[in-house]
Amino acid sequence: MRPGPPKQFDPADVTRAARDVFWRRGYDAAGLNELETAMGIRRKSLYDTFGNKRGVYLRALEDYTVDVIDKIRRGLLDERHAPLENLERVLVKLGRHHASPHGLGCMLGVALGQVAPDDEELRSVLSGHLDRLTHGFERLVQAGQADGSIRDDVDAGDFAAAFTALVQGVALIGRSGTGDSLSPSVVGALVGGMRAAPPREHR
Repeated sequence: MRPGPPKQFDPADVTRAARDVFWRRGYDAAGLNELETAMGIRRKSLYDTFGNKRGVYLRALEDYTVDVIDKIRRGLLDERHAPLENLERVLVKLGRHHASPHGLGCMLGVALGQVAPDDEELRSVLSGHLDRLTHGFERLVQAGQADGSIRDDVDAGDFAAAFTALVQGVALIGRSGTGDSLSPSVVGALVGGMRAAPPREHR
């Protein structure tokens, strides 16, 4: 059997188009007709490339993690700046982004709010994607403790989990359009509470 004609579309481009639909609408509300239109491909091509709607969704979640979550991680771990500077800059940027009008929140947060309790596969996938964000926060805290800028009594794992929960909550509030919950002053208080006290001078 001879192979069929090559695809006339870039899978990465159509995945990005599908991602925007799922991000805006959620999995259940995103219909196949809407996905076909956004992706610019016919249903047969969708099935041949992704298997089914769920396959498109899982690929879109991976694309979101690589594009958005990993960008946040890079900001947190930017070696050109001190760890607490990175933390403050990333949190302020996220706060402003999610406080902007018509914000979509976090695609992973949207997925977490809709995943069925018995969908173990999707719950595991989402947990893995969020772990990448949590690990970024944990490494930042560890780097700050190594250079003496973050208090030694801060538990890196606990703080990392708390920051992941914080940014997910901020994203959800931003999606609802109900206000700015992570203002620069709030960020300043959070960062200040982690800062190590300067060494005391001996006389």
